[in-house]
Amino acid sequence: MPKSAPGTVSVVTIDQNGETKKGVQLGGDVGSASSAAWYGGDVSIGGFDVCTDGKCNFNNGVRVFFIFDYNGTGDGFTFALASGSNELNSYGFRGEYMGYAGVSSSGTQISQPKLALEFDTYTNSARNDPGDSNKDYLQYVYWGGSAADVWDDNTHDTGGFGPKWPPYLPPFYADGEIRTKPLLNSAETRLYFTSNNGYLHELNPETGTPNAGTNFPRWLEDTAEASPALDSRGYIYNPGDNNYLNVFTPTGSWAWWDYVYADAKSSPVIDSNDVVYFGDNEGDFYAYEVTCGGSCSWSRKWRYPIGDKDIKCTPDLSPDEKTVYFVSTQANYLYAVDTADGTLNWQFDLYGISNSSPTVADDGTIYIGGDGGSGVGYLFAVNPDGSQKWRYDFYPTNPHSRPALGPDGTIYIGNDDDYLYAITDDETQGTLTWRFLTGGNVRGGPTVHDDGTIWFGSDDNYLYAVDSNGLLIDKFQTGADVQSSPTQGADGTIYVGSNDYRLYALKGSCNPQNIKSRYYTSDNLPGDVSVSSNNDWLNSGPWAARMEITRSTTVNSRNKYEYTLKMWLRQCKDQACIQDTADRTVVGSYFEDTRIAYEAREPYLEQTIELCEADHLAFDTFIFGYTQGTGGAVQRITITDSQLAFIRPGDFVVTEDDNWPEQP
Repeated sequence: MPKSAPGTVSVVTIDQNGETKKGVQLGGDVGSASSAAWYGGDVSIGGFDVCTDGKCNFNNGVRVFFIFDYNGTGDGFTFALASGSNELNSYGFRGEYMGYAGVSSSGTQISQPKLALEFDTYTNSARNDPGDSNKDYLQYVYWGGSAADVWDDNTHDTGGFGPKWPPYLPPFYADGEIRTKPLLNSAETRLYFTSNNGYLHELNPETGTPNAGTNFPRWLEDTAEASPALDSRGYIYNPGDNNYLNVFTPTGSWAWWDYVYADAKSSPVIDSNDVVYFGDNEGDFYAYEVTCGGSCSWSRKWRYPIGDKDIKCTPDLSPDEKTVYFVSTQANYLYAVDTADGTLNWQFDLYGISNSSPTVADDGTIYIGGDGGSGVGYLFAVNPDGSQKWRYDFYPTNPHSRPALGPDGTIYIGNDDDYLYAITDDETQGTLTWRFLTGGNVRGGPTVHDDGTIWFGSDDNYLYAVDSNGLLIDKFQTGADVQSSPTQGADGTIYVGSNDYRLYALKGSCNPQNIKSRYYTSDNLPGDVSVSSNNDWLNSGPWAARMEITRSTTVNSRNKYEYTLKMWLRQCKDQACIQDTADRTVVGSYFEDTRIAYEAREPYLEQTIELCEADHLAFDTFIFGYTQGTGGAVQRITITDSQLAFIRPGDFVVTEDDNWPEQP
């Protein structure tokens, strides 16, 4: 039999195997109350039990459909899935906790792990809700079994990435801003980084403490603004302001050094033959090679001068390593030099200096930012022959960031207008895909994971993670500007420096973040939907909601299990929702049919979360239903046609829906 927790009336019933559709009413116009209604029946499919007494097998995921009619000014309600370890009398506290979080007046709670789509109708600062006008918002909320406080379960911007170990403050840290890119060795047993006061440091990336038996930190006798680089033997190359190319063994012993003509702030790049390329502050660009037998010896291969011009960039190589590219902060050109003999192949006019660094794509296209002056900056795409492919203009500021490339070829570059830009190479032009606003200049080069996640810092003291659609995944506050480019380890840990003199290691926790900035509200409604109030827009129902939750059965590259949540919403013409307000079929259409995968429209709200193994296993079985909570105000939520179906391999996929066509 379907079950209810205190404060509810009627029941929730799956529309499965021809069962009668029933409804549930939550709230009942009672103030200062909370309640929940959970499905409590049995379901068999093909002779196999998939739900027993309301405990259902998650397997590959579920699809959900329900019609709801919201009336009132309470705090809202949720559609929730929780671990099957919960009993069907479980519910949380009243008010902003919406019966989902906290401990109820009866002493019950919804134990973690759990996830929900919340229909939040009252802005509450304690929950860190978006907006400040009590506007209705739809958001996802989660919480894992390792959470410390059940009262935080629907607080936004909690969870997500956290410290792998406490921020590392090096010895001799005075004036030691860490603006360079940290570097892991191939085995990820050593982490190297430099600080602006001239020291090269080494840490164990697992513990955040120096490895024993090394000669680190090494002082480079002056400031150290170049990031280290490693050759195939693990030797460390670090040009410095001591006018030397410094070479160290993996444990920090001097291996070799050579005098260059000026301070060297250029971070080196090393090719597959261990040839090292970098520049100095008097316009000389170098190539050094190494020969190893019983021992190693180094020698300068060539030097290419461009005149008395600083070269502070990180160079990059062509895919065949026959050409190396670099720019100067005091010259107006992108230089292409032959790696064999150090002769100039061509130079490309950037219409101004460049504080950026070049990045080369697999097809040989070179991307580079430029300071155009006169209130404009540029991102250039340059062909391998030195001709311009296209130019994208930034107004009114200049990009100092090095471009980074996503798995699909999207170019990501920071700018001094506080934005990270995502630009698509459309062959004849660069097209803006999206831009993400921070609170300060974005000068460090972004780092892009294979899954498309972009990590970057800002001069607002934060490290950000956004997805390939430009939506915030997470952010982490440091004590000062973050101009260091992040490095990501194989386990997903992000290593980044800050101008607060500290190195940070951030690793995803087992509690996915309740992202404050990811929501659906009246501002997102399509043009054919009419509401009586932009704030209390959920009162303009009934509404038909569809959700799909896919669940991976194998771990990803970060050894976690992915859950992807999608949501769509339509406004109904009446309570039966035979049609929407545009007279298009809802009930009886593809949109209602939970047996099929719905791809006819982009989801209105989508997010992929990651769970650790313990929480994933705790979700092998789940309960599902609805929770609600109010403070002094009252609300009434009537839910009908509540359906849930189980995702199976080979399910039919709908890509076009005549009853709800994609809007142009």
